[in-house]
Amino acid sequence: MARPKSEKTVTVYGEASLEWIWRNGAIRVNDLWISPRSFAGHMGRHSDSLIQVSEDTNFQVNLLGSVSILRFGGNFFAIASQHQVDSKSIDRIALSVDGKAIFVTANRYFFRTAEGVSELREEHDLCAFEFTDSVADGSIEKGRFFDLTSESIVSNGDRIVCGGIYGFAFEDHNVEIDSSEPAETKLTAINRINREVICKYCGEAFDGELAHWFGESVKNVDVDGFSGAPVFAIVGQSGDFRCKYAGTILRGGAGNLYSLKGETVVRFLAAISKQT
Repeated sequence: MARPKSEKTVTVYGEASLEWIWRNGAIRVNDLWISPRSFAGHMGRHSDSLIQVSEDTNFQVNLLGSVSILRFGGNFFAIASQHQVDSKSIDRIALSVDGKAIFVTANRYFFRTAEGVSELREEHDLCAFEFTDSVADGSIEKGRFFDLTSESIVSNGDRIVCGGIYGFAFEDHNVEIDSSEPAETKLTAINRINREVICKYCGEAFDGELAHWFGESVKNVDVDGFSGAPVFAIVGQSGDFRCKYAGTILRGGAGNLYSLKGETVVRFLAAISKQT
């Protein structure tokens, strides 16, 4: 599916540059081989703005940051953090269609709870919104969802070359309004920039719960709004380069971004899938 005309993709290079990878062939993404020069456009489609449809006729949407768009088994999810979401309007979380003022609300939602747990952990900030029914009826294209398999998730021992983070900063959001009719304000488009930030993997953080990513040039990028953004790692594997899901951003700033690990997100999705 072509990227919406109202979206722009901007690549921000940190310490880890893809330039040397460009000279060494393609990157494998599941069963496809992708040119590094088209990597941003391909992987950026697995990220979207987290949208909350409002009942206010003057402000019809709230833009709450970013979401990771993932497929696990036969189910389709948008993954975000609970601190992004207004729990009072949880039933109005949506994804946009073709970047237009058309929204599809989630079929179901799930929070990672801390029931029976003596200590809160980073993973208890997770939440998921399911769009399986909407994919089945054709409302949302299934190709937007990154397919999580045993081979497409970063695991211990993987040699990570760098990470690509795809998010929507708040400063890059704006909406177009048609107020020609005095009695009605109509939302006509959502304009935003899907930023690709290439970062160096710096290891684990916060007692091993999160992964730490850093890029020198990211200091000049306002990453407020990157919570919920997916991280895809480029992994060196048997002489080739493979793209794997490394996790979802929880927070960041001053060149540092922290993601919940992909294996943690997958455990959450596995538990959800048993309920559906």
